[in-house]
Amino acid sequence: MEAKVKGKLDGLTMAYGIGASIVITGMMFKFLNWQYANEMLFIGLTTEAIVFFISAFELKRPEKEYKWDKLFPQLTTDQPTGVEQLEEMVQKANVDPMIIERLTNSIEKLENNVHKMSETSNLAHLNEQIDRMRVSSENFEREINRLNKSMSDMSKQYDKVLNVMGGKNLD
Repeated sequence: MEAKVKGKLDGLTMAYGIGASIVITGMMFKFLNWQYANEMLFIGLTTEAIVFFISAFELKRPEKEYKWDKLFPQLTTDQPTGVEQLEEMVQKANVDPMIIERLTNSIEKLENNVHKMSETSNLAHLNEQIDRMRVSSENFEREINRLNKSMSDMSKQYDKVLNVMGGKNLD
């Protein structure tokens, strides 16, 4: 079963596409220095000029108007909006202003607790970073001590070499 294609070919759109492809082909001939490059470029630019001339006479098609009220009948009814419905429910429920105030306070306390939990999480991360710095510092100290010992040993070896070469005792 073949799918039916809705719509029809638009002559101007087709002319734009064909004209643009001819211009691009002419430019390609010119850039690549192919034979007949000037002729192809002339044909392409002339085609594009003709297409632009024709497009000046293109008729503007009126936009299709949709009847949204038939698709969504609730748009035409005089029913209250969501906010109005909420206000009506609150009035019918006889909600005491004290209850709303307590609810507001509870939400604020919840917000504060979440904020404190976030700070605690940040402190745990900071503590972990401090531990890493401590380990790195200890490793650095070990390496410095090892370097000092190596330098001391090397200095002793130089002293021995100087003693042997100069016959002097530096100890």
